[in-house]
Amino acid sequence: MPSAAIAGITLDDGGHPSTGVYTDDESPRIDLAQYESGRGPCLDAWRQRRIVRIDDMRQAMEEYPEFARSAMEHGVGSTISLAMVIGGEGIGALNLYARTTNGSPRTTRPSASNWPLRRLPCWPTPPPTRGRPNSASS
Repeated sequence: MPSAAIAGITLDDGGHPSTGVYTDDESPRIDLAQYESGRGPCLDAWRQRRIVRIDDMRQAMEEYPEFARSAMEHGVGSTISLAMVIGGEGIGALNLYARTTNGSPRTTRPSASNWPLRRLPCWPTPPPTRGRPNSASS
């Protein structure tokens, strides 16, 4: 999501959702509204193992009023939540927040590979390699 200003990962924290990894202190504050109400895009992405896209936060007031209100109070105009799935089980959700409306790319089949996750400060980067891998010494 090129216009993502904030990113967070929702995970299970002893039976309760929690924003365990984030790029900005606003992420857990935005997410708290959905954790307290039990409804929100990242919770739906996680529980239903799917992608939830909100192109305009104002349009989410009916389905996710607590979350939409919190997001708008923090200057979020749109969001996309991607389920994190291992072995068919939802283990959490990656949440990307944009300050603008229509902040996520429109693709016919969106996937996490559409976004450069390694650019997020919280995403692990492998250590640099020395020399060429699998090269024989002479």
